[in-house]
Amino acid sequence: MDAPAELSDLIVAARRGRPDALGRIFEAARAMLMELAERELPPALRAKLGASDLVQETAADMQRDFAAFAGTTPEECFAWLRAILKHNVVDAVRGYQQSQKRDVGRETSLASRGTARHVKTRLLSDRVPADSAIRREEAAVIEAAIERLPEEYRRALRLRYWLGMSFADMAAELDRSPNTARMIWFRAVGQLQVELRAAGLSPGSVSTV
Repeated sequence: MDAPAELSDLIVAARRGRPDALGRIFEAARAMLMELAERELPPALRAKLGASDLVQETAADMQRDFAAFAGTTPEECFAWLRAILKHNVVDAVRGYQQSQKRDVGRETSLASRGTARHVKTRLLSDRVPADSAIRREEAAVIEAAIERLPEEYRRALRLRYWLGMSFADMAAELDRSPNTARMIWFRAVGQLQVELRAAGLSPGSVSTV
């Protein structure tokens, strides 16, 4: 794990937009988050949703919401990440309960919070009406940004968002291990954020989970 002083420097670097800083902060917190996810995840969900899926979902939330993090220390950052993960557990439980009621006739991937909506709908903020000209313009920017990504990144995003696949299912489609599939997706999310910022969309205007 990086030393506290180095992590503090990484928090500053992340705020300045350095691409690798967020990833290094998260890797320092990964073991702690895995332990928390395994402890918080109800036994009934463990056959459908792995702790690693919740941790990776927390990584995507960190990418999306870091601008809203007001702390300055590693301890504050780790506490913020723990709160995000616990919120994701609550969402997973709620999604599982709803899927049981719907009885859709197939196993629902809780790793994507029980939904396989179109990626541009997932990416757009709910603050803008769906039929507004601003939202349509943002959708076009997002679609163009996705097309600029490497093919493997595009596939990972589509498998995760369009089809709601777990990382285990994505691994089979990508011919990679589940852990490698998870890392490809995480890097795809990060690169998409870079492309969107370059296109003039602020982090607060889009969601990548």
